[in-house]
Amino acid sequence: MQTLDKLKMDNVKKASSEPESVTIDKSLLLALLEAAKSTSKNHQGQGTELYSLGALEATANFVYIIAAQQEGNGNLEVRCQEYAKFAIKRMESLFKDSLAS
Repeated sequence: MQTLDKLKMDNVKKASSEPESVTIDKSLLLALLEAAKSTSKNHQGQGTELYSLGALEATANFVYIIAAQQEGNGNLEVRCQEYAKFAIKRMESLFKDSLAS
């Protein structure tokens, strides 16, 4: 049986080694991004809209980071930027409207 210290050291060695390369299907990233966009549209005008817009921005940023690591994802990267920008502008608009009322 291994001691706790030995297990901890084994985990440290694994964590410090070179990360493995993971290939992610572009269509799955796109589906994730589109699902977040659809959810934000479904919550538009509701009390949960800000939350869904925050989720859209976070998802777009996550997908962008993954897509940017692989070649041939230029269109996906642009879409991520557009969706994140949309979410931020919509949130700013909602905040301005709330301050005006």
